Amino acid sequence: MLIDAGTEQVWYESRDGTQISMFVIRPEGVDGPRPTRLSGYGGFNIAVEPRYPPVSAAWLRTGGVLAFPNIRGGGEYGRRWHEAVIGTNRQNAFDDYIAAARWLVANGYSTSDQLVSPGNSNGGTLVAVTALQAPQAFRAVFCRAPTLDMIRFPRFDNLRTATVEFGSPDDPVEGAHLAAYSPYHNVRPGIRYPAIAFVPAMNDLVAPPYDPVKMVARMQAEATDGGPYLLLPLRDSGHGGGTTLAALIEQDTDELCFYDWARSRNRRTG
Repeated sequence: MLIDAGTEQVWYESRDGTQISMFVIRPEGVDGPRPTRLSGYGGFNIAVEPRYPPVSAAWLRTGGVLAFPNIRGGGEYGRRWHEAVIGTNRQNAFDDYIAAARWLVANGYSTSDQLVSPGNSNGGTLVAVTALQAPQAFRAVFCRAPTLDMIRFPRFDNLRTATVEFGSPDDPVEGAHLAAYSPYHNVRPGIRYPAIAFVPAMNDLVAPPYDPVKMVARMQAEATDGGPYLLLPLRDSGHGGGTTLAALIEQDTDELCFYDWARSRNRRTG
C-alpha cells in the first residue's frame, strides 16, 4: 500500500537563539495535532535526513507525523555544526532537541501527550538526557543502545576513544559537564518522567549493554512519581548490524506497541 505524504523543511530557534532546521513529514490530508515521532542524533558528525524504514512507514500509515531535527553535533552544516557540541558544549544538542519538541507543539503539529521520542546509540543518549531535562515535553521515550553513565563510559573498551567527542571524566572541567547531564546521575525523586523503554542490545560491542539495566533499576527505585520504566533486552542484536530480519521486525513491532500503550495511559498529574 502506497502512502501519500508530504515533506517540509522548517526552521526554529534553539535556547541560545541558533536557528535549527527540521524535516517534518505528514500524511496527505492530515491536519491538526497528531501523534508525532520525533527523532534525532546530534553527534559524531552524522547527518540526519528524512528516511523511510519500515517503522517510519508504519507510523505514517496510521496517520502519524515524523520529525527529524538537524540538531547541532551532526554533519548537516559542516565542521562548525559538529564542533558546536564537542566536550563542554554538549548541552547545545539537548537544547536543540527540546526546542524541536516544543516547536512542534506550539505550531500545532502535535501535543506533548502525543509526542514520542526514539533514539539509537548516541541518539539513545540524547533521548534519555532530554527526557530527564524536559520530562513534560514527551509522552513516551524509546531509548535503544544508549550510553547512560557518562562518568564511567571510557571503562567500556570500545568507548575509550569517545572522549574526543564527549570529553573526559578525568578532566576536572569536562568531567563536571559530563556529570551535569549524565542520565544515570541525574534521576530526581518527585519528578514525573515520561514512560521510557530502555532497550539494550545484549551483543553490543559499541555501547555498554549494562547501562540500561542499572538505569531502569535506579529510575524504578527513585523516580516513582513518573514512568513506568521498562527494560526490553534485545538478545539477538548488536549495536546496529548483525540483527536478523525476524529480530528487526520484532523490534519495530515492540516500539510501535510501546507507543500505543503509553498513549493509552493517563498521564499522572497533581
